[in-house]
Amino acid sequence: MKQDLLFGYGSLMSHDSRLTHSEIDEEVLPVSVDGWYRGWSMSSSTEYLTCVGAKPGTGACGNSSMNGVLVPIDEISEDLRQREQHYRFVEVDKTAIKSWHAAQSDKLATWLSNATVWICEVEKWQAPSETFPVCQTYVDTCLVGCIEQTDLAFADQFIELTSGWHHHWVNDRQCPEYPRRASITKTQMAEIDALLAANDLLKYRKEPE
Repeated sequence: MKQDLLFGYGSLMSHDSRLTHSEIDEEVLPVSVDGWYRGWSMSSSTEYLTCVGAKPGTGACGNSSMNGVLVPIDEISEDLRQREQHYRFVEVDKTAIKSWHAAQSDKLATWLSNATVWICEVEKWQAPSETFPVCQTYVDTCLVGCIEQTDLAFADQFIELTSGWHHHWVNDRQCPEYPRRASITKTQMAEIDALLAANDLLKYRKEPE
């Protein structure tokens, strides 16, 4: 039976966000995709914030690969299109997909054997701005998804392979702005902040007054 898989590289990596906001409760597989780059680049005109977006090719920081998870879906439903309304669904070359864990290579091959893989390509690449900031609750959702699927190294790679951290990034944890945020613990928040600090990024985040 033919299977559709969606490469989730942002909030879709979080089980809580997928389940709560899109009713997706499937097992996912951590992978990387070559030939695409990710950055804070999707300015949502409906939510007034900036999410991660992806494009084929090589980014300004020289990144031409990114990590994420393969999410089994029955179809590209209207609900999913609504969630990803500022993106277009593009088919991914399956030869560009690599397993994050070597031990899961055979499992990945089985998943890909009769599947079509989709990615959400950002329609218009645009850096964050004061009107459309990066919100920490969105960052948290992405990174907790990385942590829960594999390990801190996967989250660290998300940070490393995502450009645009230095633009208009606000800590909204006290007054959350991201509508599809995951529920995370204080321990997870501390892990996330430690990762961001280790990558020398917290200096770019604006704290609440």
